[in-house]
Amino acid sequence: MGSVEWLVGIVVGDGRISDRYVRVYNSDTAIIQKCKNVFDKCFAITEPKLKIRLLSKDRNGFARNSETTELTVNSKELSRTFKELRERFLCNPTNDFISGLFDAEGSVDLRGTVTFWQRKNTSGKEVIQSVIKWLTKRSIKFSEIQNREFHILEIAGAYKNYLNLQKFLVYVKFSAENKIRNSKLIADIYSRHTLISESDILNFVLARSSVTVRDVIESFRIPKMLAYTKLNKLAKGNKITKIRSYPNRYFYSRWHSTIR
Repeated sequence: MGSVEWLVGIVVGDGRISDRYVRVYNSDTAIIQKCKNVFDKCFAITEPKLKIRLLSKDRNGFARNSETTELTVNSKELSRTFKELRERFLCNPTNDFISGLFDAEGSVDLRGTVTFWQRKNTSGKEVIQSVIKWLTKRSIKFSEIQNREFHILEIAGAYKNYLNLQKFLVYVKFSAENKIRNSKLIADIYSRHTLISESDILNFVLARSSVTVRDVIESFRIPKMLAYTKLNKLAKGNKITKIRSYPNRYFYSRWHSTIR
């Protein structure tokens, strides 16, 4: 169902608290439904009291992957409550609060790492300091990535820091569907050392009309870089053809059999 701490994390990470309203932005339907549930269960704000609208994929000069749902609760009293909760959880971050922040502004990369972003402004600095405090208290390894516009934290993972990644995923429970899927996948991949040959991948491509790097990663349970390297090596050897760069897609045709 979600918790107040989680909802505050979502709002702080990717929403807004003004003097007269509390607002959430997200494109994941599971996140939006969870927000509605918490508003209802913990604040007695039912869906008819929520102002809901869909924001276009193309807005403010940026092209996004999907429409964003905007939830707004117009209430000065709720705004005061959320401002108080924001300060409380930034000072003493809980696991649920951090989970909400990462659901809003975190990303799970198939390289085996988790990354957290915040803009370089006063609010972003406060949030980053809170996340660092939480990570340090739990002895979770991370690095700060240099960037002119964003504060960026990367949770160490992959093979070298698999136990560190595993510890992080014990504390942080994603609600975003794509992050749940990716975190389970990288946890599985880096818990094993799968040996795979180019012939195995070539046969995999041959049996399908086309494949993406992700198809290979999911089917063979191998790291992203290994899948990418082997596919590109096959492409350079004219055994398969790369037909699209994003997402990387490859295919095999009878033409290749004449040059193998």
